[in-house]
Amino acid sequence: MCCTKNKPVVYYQFDYDLYNQVHGSYLDMTTQLPGDRFAQVEDLVPCLDSYAAAGFEMKPKYRKMAKQYFMFRDHHNSQRIYKFLKSKNY
Repeated sequence: MCCTKNKPVVYYQFDYDLYNQVHGSYLDMTTQLPGDRFAQVEDLVPCLDSYAAAGFEMKPKYRKMAKQYFMFRDHHNSQRIYKFLKSKNY
């Protein structure tokens, strides 16, 4: 199952300042994302290379963060949403 394999996530936020100004975020995207964050492509590419060389293993600190953020790591999200909406008579 793809969602349970703890594959790394890399955030490329080339437009971070504009995005944050227009949309904002409930997270501090500079410190609270469960993955490496980059604003410059020159920094992004070496990170991707290092993940590829390491077999795409998620770093332990990001594994811990992912467990805190994501209660469910399976293929049943749509089913849970459907059941919730149905229980509310939507």
